[in-house]
Amino acid sequence: MTECGTHALIDAAFDAVAKFSEHKLARQLLASLRPDMLLADRNFSGYELWGLARATGAHLAWRIKKNLAFVPLRVLPDGPYLSVMPTPKETIRHGQARAAGRTPAEPPKGHTVRIIQYTVTVRPRVGLPRTETFRLVTSLLDHRLAPARQLAMTYRPSVDSRLLPMRRPSGSY
Repeated sequence: MTECGTHALIDAAFDAVAKFSEHKLARQLLASLRPDMLLADRNFSGYELWGLARATGAHLAWRIKKNLAFVPLRVLPDGPYLSVMPTPKETIRHGQARAAGRTPAEPPKGHTVRIIQYTVTVRPRVGLPRTETFRLVTSLLDHRLAPARQLAMTYRPSVDSRLLPMRRPSGSY
């Protein structure tokens, strides 16, 4: 786990290659999280790990796969929406309902999250520019305190895992 500005090493976890699991290693790093931190990473979205990381007081901004279904509960003025990261049981229940062509009557039980979708133009040294779509799931629910544009600019796709200092937004971005 590194700090994004200085690249200072905050903590590290190691395991044998044969036993390697990023999710297991991530759990070993949770004790290093503090309430004034924002942990940005990708492909770690999961009900249990989210809850454990949030219990430290740190905020989260995790890049998620495009195929993960998050039902909009309320669209926010800046475009993103509030949703629920469902419990494993609720994921199955809602998945079965979608597969059967039904819409569940109530939203799933789980962690309230904010979903931010945005596009980035990638300009490689060789080849044509291309546009890629990214989605973030974040615990920063208030769009006034953590504008979507600011979070999208903070989470650069070329950086997989980093620790970001929390600060109140000011000025324009």
